[in-house]
Amino acid sequence: MEGSSGGGPPQVALLTLPSPQAEGRFPSVWIVRINAASRELGVGYSRLVAGMDKQGITLDRKIPCGPGHQRPQRFKKVVEAAKAAS
Repeated sequence: MEGSSGGGPPQVALLTLPSPQAEGRFPSVWIVRINAASRELGVGYSRLVAGMDKQGITLDRKIPCGPGHQRPQRFKKVVEAAKAAS
């Protein structure tokens, strides 16, 4: 058996990078987290985004753990403003 003794070819560790399909799943995770946080306050994701657009509010959807978990009081104000617009 070649390669099993010390004289065989060197073992190579392969580095696997995330595929484009895997990278594309992260935005959906953020959307799910924002949707869950907004639903706790009585607004679904689509109504939240539409209301924010009407109010001129932008939200970084790439915030880890979702804005509802990191700064719940600020997120509640955004949701209330979005509710008022829709």
